[in-house]
Amino acid sequence: MIKRTTWVFLSLFALLLLTLLFWQRSGQNNEDEPLPTEAALLLDLPSDALQEVIIENAEGTTWQYRRDQQGAWGAPKSTEALGVSSEFTSTISGLLNLRVLNSLPEPPSDEAMGLTSPTYTITLVTASGLQKVLQIGAMTPTGRGYYVRLNGGSASVVSKYEIDDLIGAVVITPTPTGSPAPSTQPP
Repeated sequence: MIKRTTWVFLSLFALLLLTLLFWQRSGQNNEDEPLPTEAALLLDLPSDALQEVIIENAEGTTWQYRRDQQGAWGAPKSTEALGVSSEFTSTISGLLNLRVLNSLPEPPSDEAMGLTSPTYTITLVTASGLQKVLQIGAMTPTGRGYYVRLNGGSASVVSKYEIDDLIGAVVITPTPTGSPAPSTQPP
């Protein structure tokens, strides 16, 4: 039979062991964990400095938009401002705030990224004449981003949503044209 003092020592030893284990585990959780850094902006341009946006697709079709003296966006060959200038301004703002999701230190080939012949080339021109050329390549395998290259530099991955918004607002949306009045005469 085990004496009472033995039980006391075993209890103290077990308590000491549990305290030591708790102390070790709590020390591991208190280590400084690196905080995620904010993704870098791809384009470092203020929206009010932007004067012209030129978008060209792979087939060579070009859409060109300029900001007038009042700040409204319009096509230079048209006397009308864009239908909803505030929506276009919002879309351009989204493009200017485009963040790099992933810089590619060892990128795939240009052909694999779709940058040999980019799907779209977006040229942004500031009031001072500075040009930034953004090439939009293929969608990433996850389908959440596009491969892009700015001014012939290294390739990066950006979110597809701002790019899709711009393409949808400018390229896919047809320019409204007058339609003929319906005929009132029976056929």
